[in-house]
Amino acid sequence: MSSFAAHARAERVPNARVLATSGVDGHLGVPICDGSRDLVPHPRSLYTYALVRQAHAEDDPLVLDAGGLLGQGGVVRFSAEHDPDALATLVAALGYDALAFGASELATPRARMLTLARAVTARGVPFVASNLRCTDPRSAPLCDVLRDASDPPLLVRAGRLELAVLAMTPPERLARLDPSERRGLELSSIPETLADQVERARSSADAVVLVLDTSRANALALLDVLDERARPDLVILSDPEDRELMGRPTYVTPAIVTPPRADAVEVGIRSDETVRLGVYEMIAQPLGQRGLSAGDPLLAFLDHIGSTYCEEWGQTLPGGRLARAIDRADLTMLVADFARESVDADVAVINRSLFDSTFRPAHDAQLTASDLFVGIEHDEELYEAWVPSDWLLQVAATREGAQLATPGLGGAGDGARLRGRPLVARASYHVVTTRYLALGTRAPLPALPAGSRWSPLRVSSLTRFRRATDRGFDEDPPLTIRELALRALSRRSSTDPRDDRESADEAPEWLFRGSVDASFSGSSVENPGHYAASQLNRASTITLGAEVNLRLDATAPAWTWENLGILRYRTQWTAGAPVAGVATAGSFSEAVDQLQLRSTASYRGLRTPGASEPWVPDPYVELFVESELSEPATRSFHWLLTRPTIGARFPLTTDLELKLQTGLEAQILAPNASPLWGLGAVLTLKPWDLVRVGDRRVRFEGLVDLFYADPGRTERLQLRGSFDASLDLAGPLALSFGVRAYLEQASGASLGFALDAIAGLRLGALGRAVGP
Repeated sequence: MSSFAAHARAERVPNARVLATSGVDGHLGVPICDGSRDLVPHPRSLYTYALVRQAHAEDDPLVLDAGGLLGQGGVVRFSAEHDPDALATLVAALGYDALAFGASELATPRARMLTLARAVTARGVPFVASNLRCTDPRSAPLCDVLRDASDPPLLVRAGRLELAVLAMTPPERLARLDPSERRGLELSSIPETLADQVERARSSADAVVLVLDTSRANALALLDVLDERARPDLVILSDPEDRELMGRPTYVTPAIVTPPRADAVEVGIRSDETVRLGVYEMIAQPLGQRGLSAGDPLLAFLDHIGSTYCEEWGQTLPGGRLARAIDRADLTMLVADFARESVDADVAVINRSLFDSTFRPAHDAQLTASDLFVGIEHDEELYEAWVPSDWLLQVAATREGAQLATPGLGGAGDGARLRGRPLVARASYHVVTTRYLALGTRAPLPALPAGSRWSPLRVSSLTRFRRATDRGFDEDPPLTIRELALRALSRRSSTDPRDDRESADEAPEWLFRGSVDASFSGSSVENPGHYAASQLNRASTITLGAEVNLRLDATAPAWTWENLGILRYRTQWTAGAPVAGVATAGSFSEAVDQLQLRSTASYRGLRTPGASEPWVPDPYVELFVESELSEPATRSFHWLLTRPTIGARFPLTTDLELKLQTGLEAQILAPNASPLWGLGAVLTLKPWDLVRVGDRRVRFEGLVDLFYADPGRTERLQLRGSFDASLDLAGPLALSFGVRAYLEQASGASLGFALDAIAGLRLGALGRAVGP
């Protein structure tokens, strides 16, 4: 068995060298397509100059990529689709002996990856996936072109040593893939597979090199459970976030090396018989991009496909004019806005990892199709669903850590806003997202509640960005995020598309709330024996009551329009009192009979958007009308009170507001009635959750309306108050408790007072719409 010592002596000539790259992510070329230049080397590809020179040195080092060399870069994707042989020729010409098949390769669409793997393998450069198995006939063609778990370890001669090359990916990486990409694939346990593969390699190899697609901490945890004989001699990590070039655990083997991003690491393996026979020591150092240009094979490759690339993908987009610089963050939000607008959704939830972190447009003044092919690295299908407000609150709380772009949804916690407005409990919201976020088992989105489901978006679903050629939808393919962006920018415009977006906050939001409270109580008493018990010495009664509340509110950034209609009616039947021993008929009498309408329109343009400014007033106009179904016998006219007012509203908190007003009040149908001027104040508690556990909540709301009419003369004071509490039961049903109060005093007379309290069962409904 061989192992590595913890020290190194640079003066000795190594027995073998290993050159390893990582973090290239398919970034081999940058499109220019300006007529004079087609493709130029990407900054991440400049290491190829030194790599070519070292790979063809006399000692013939082992050259491998730790994963992602042929990743999602736009030029690589184009070549894979149009000329995979040219890409395979480049890999061989750069000197690679093997390519690790890791998470990046697993995430590549299966058909494209299979074509690439066949072309590269045909040139003698195998893909290595030492713990991958294909468990389905549909996935078997992929494993047929890989060095997978069923194959013996790959052996490569490097200098004076025979090196075995293994590459493994943690099984949990499969859960992060799109379901269609992981179907039929299995990643076996690394400790078990590694022990078996190392044992098989020891019989033929001098040392074992393992490429591991994980972080240093995870690598140590995996290797720590292995017996010393089952450990490889050198571990090369492909995690680009690990910045430590070389390290080793407390035990002697293995040494752990991480290639720098967009560079190669050079590892020298040397004999050290002074320690123990068969023991090696090593030195790791960056290759250092030793050159001013890319390698000749890469330059030849870019020249070969450049003209075809620019012809196919280099055309400018009619709606892609740029008024200022655009980067990855701008492109992400722009495309996410396209997704939201495409089906008039309330919010789009897009994973930022779909976009190239190095994105820069080919031209400063105009976007091209190439920019979308390059900038949107992972093209995913779009899905939509209707979700409750609680689901959006969870997304708002986790989106930063999950790297999600959510145009339309801002803030977090109690400050979460949708379209600039607080979320409404029990309302449904329209969301569009990507397939991975909708269906991925490890996706950062919360699970949908019962009754909601994700549905794929298709071309026929579009309400915007539809092309003239989309007629009839005989073929209705799934809509992908890149296809959507291309459609959106295909419409000619002289405005920067970032400035041409309609704000998600501008369209008014309409909320309809309706509830019916019903109450019933009754007693039936028969006492022909004239018994003395108190339970029998009372009259039979029946009380029936109902209260209907209908509310229609519209809110926009600069205005609101709120409408509330109330019908309250309660009647009581009482058995007639006997006269001279003879029973008389019972009768119904009204206990409550009231109709109310309150309509308020306010202007909110004085306040700073998104700021909490309770001292800034919202001017408003209001009409209050109060009437009844039938007039009592004690009054000669039908009650019809109208009160038009103007005033200022102060939102003290999200749920509590104060209105100060002045206006006229008149009894329209009263004889000789004349309007009276007055002053008033209205304090409103909007629906507020006192207790909330899951879908259950105890909710309060209330209103106090004070109006002082005809000051200095009749001085009529009216106070109307209402208080409601409700406890959710199931679905739209709730227990309700309400208190209604009315106080009036005029001309120095005694105070009139009425108080109604009632409990019952509430049936509620809520609807929400946006626009126009």
